[in-house]
Order: sequence, then structure tokens, then C-alpha cells
Amino acid sequence: MAAKERPESNPYLSIIETSRQKTEADKNGKSVKDLVILPYEVALPSSGFSLEASQTHANRIYMMMKLALGADEDDLTAQR
Repeated sequence: MAAKERPESNPYLSIIETSRQKTEADKNGKSVKDLVILPYEVALPSSGFSLEASQTHANRIYMMMKLALGADEDDLTAQR
């Protein structure tokens, strides 16, 4: 599959809007940073590009999964 000229992300998706709101509420949170970067990293392979740091991407997904399951963010940061 040939790569498109640039990865695309729809700014009107609810995920993007929720990310914007959470970023405004907590500008220095690690989980917020991961939440903002994740849609971009998902858009890359969807558009035919490769991820440069696939392990970092995998770690970010694991962190989001742990947060979704209710793990404390401080505990997750200590595990890194």
C-alpha cells in the first residue's frame, strides 16, 4: 500500500474533542500527553506510514489500558 502524502486525523472526532478538553484541564499530566499523542500514532499506520518507535507506542497503549481499568496514574509512572 502506498503512503498518502500526510497522515490524517479528523478534528471533529469525539476522541479529539475529549482530548482537547482534558488537555485544557490538566496541561502537565502524563496520561493526557499520551492521550493526545495516541490518535496521531494510530493515524500513521492507517495512512500507510511506519511508526519510528513502535515500542514507545506499545507502552503508551498499555498505559492507556491500565488507566481505563482504573489503575492509579502515580503507580503507573513508578512502573516505567
